[in-house]
Amino acid sequence: GRDGRPRHVFLTDVGAQAYYWIGVFDPAKARFVPDSDAPRVFDLGDHHFSGPSGFVDPKTGRTIVFSIAQGERSAGDEWASDWAHNAGLPITLSIGPDDDLRLAPIDELESLRQDLLLDLADVTPAAAAARLAGVEGDLLEVDLEMKPAPGNAARRGLVVRKTPDGAEHTDLVVDPARKRFEIDRTHTTLDAAARSRGVQGGAFDPRGGNLRLRVFLDRSMVEAYLDERKSITSRMYPSRPDATGLGLIAAPGDRVARLRVWRMGALDAEAAAWHPSR
Repeated sequence: GRDGRPRHVFLTDVGAQAYYWIGVFDPAKARFVPDSDAPRVFDLGDHHFSGPSGFVDPKTGRTIVFSIAQGERSAGDEWASDWAHNAGLPITLSIGPDDDLRLAPIDELESLRQDLLLDLADVTPAAAAARLAGVEGDLLEVDLEMKPAPGNAARRGLVVRKTPDGAEHTDLVVDPARKRFEIDRTHTTLDAAARSRGVQGGAFDPRGGNLRLRVFLDRSMVEAYLDERKSITSRMYPSRPDATGLGLIAAPGDRVARLRVWRMGALDAEAAAWHPSR
């Protein structure tokens, strides 16, 4: 921290939503004193990132946090499939120069990368979108770095789980004008009974410079990380099996500094067989 004292993060769960405080822990008194009274959130997925637990890696000193990613299927569907919810991706937490949290997926997740499906650098959004149109999947890692056009406060982001006709799609959007990072699930599914609906998100100030958005897709799971400052954990249950496409949301004058897409592998065959519809 700025006062030279080591900082601790206190995580809690209220109603399946993780909240945090940053402050100082006095081990002699077993007392945590937060820097501010108001709780904050780093995951803006609205009651999907829950049950946080963590530890300090004795080998690397990293602070690693696990979570429970809440599902949205009906009790009947959960009963029929013999499981509900699942583990979210492990993330590392650190304190940034603004004394607020930084978060990122652990580096070990790179071991799940299999085929590199796309690798572009310094291209126009139109060129990137044309190449993205040939990529599909529901088990992917997408790493996008975009250089926004100066002075243009248009919305930017990624489209995932998109059908070829656009009837179903889920949008991950940075909105500089409203200073928001959101997931738009208005058109995620045509299933009238599905709960994956509406727009969820929270405050995010781009602060200028490039935007980096990392997105992990795993069947119904979507986990997105924006500039290592905010994340969105959510669920998608498209009704159509061809809802596997990708798209780009950009403004005129933007540049795609880097865009990579990998097909990800399961941790092991047993895990993939046990949870075929994660």
